[in-house]
Amino acid sequence: MGSGLVRLILIRLAQAGPLLVAVSLIVFALIYLAPGDPVRTLLGAKPVTPEAIAVLRERYNLEDPFIVQYLKWLWQMLQGDLGRSISGNRRVINIIAERLSISAFLAAMSAVIVLGAGIGLGAWAALRRGSWIDRLTVTSGVLGISS
Repeated sequence: MGSGLVRLILIRLAQAGPLLVAVSLIVFALIYLAPGDPVRTLLGAKPVTPEAIAVLRERYNLEDPFIVQYLKWLWQMLQGDLGRSISGNRRVINIIAERLSISAFLAAMSAVIVLGAGIGLGAWAALRRGSWIDRLTVTSGVLGISS
């Protein structure tokens, strides 16, 4: 690899960190600003005591200021702790791991289909250069890449 390529990769990696922090902050803020009380959502419609509400607010750090909540969440994320699922009270990382193999299989199969179709249509368009088939294939390809 040339030194220019290595430099470009290092620059892109340096840019990725602040971008990921900015996006995570925006998403966290949007969730924070969503209407409703997360504790009430967790507890549902059943009657609860103020003590139960206080326990949940403490467990999820909901009494802390926004920036403290965000920094605690970010620190947990950097350590690989994605938290627990609200619906099943299971570790989120375990849920993701269980479904990773089927997701990878679906991604691989879609790549095979897209590559097969792309190569086939590209060859067909090349054999009929300048025809409506060529123009339609090129236009579809550009639209597909653009979306």
